[in-house]
Amino acid sequence: MLDAGDNAPVLDSASLDQLRALDPQGSSGFVKRVLDTFLRSLQNQRDAVAAAHAAGDLRALSHAAHALKSASASVGALPLSRLCAALEEAVRLDQPERVPALALKFDAAAVAADAAVRALLEGGAA
Repeated sequence: MLDAGDNAPVLDSASLDQLRALDPQGSSGFVKRVLDTFLRSLQNQRDAVAAAHAAGDLRALSHAAHALKSASASVGALPLSRLCAALEEAVRLDQPERVPALALKFDAAAVAADAAVRALLEGGAA
């Protein structure tokens, strides 16, 4: 069973450094574009998880979590990525009793990731 309840930072600096290394001069705006795209995806998938959870549609919930899992990892939102994986796992293992608590943690991690990425973009560190 995946343990998504850790005290890791909202955004992993090593992951962000790897992303920045793809555009070392920052001249192409690559990191900003990736982070902007992530924010759009985050909002869409967060809404999809909430709607699926409210409707009791575990398959749709798992699909939305899966869609966000790799994107979260690629921008360094590792706690969020782990929670996406934990939601997928709960559905795959037919453990619906785990979903409510994980959905709450997911939402909190999504809010934190959104705020952290926005602060990064506003601070010009992207």
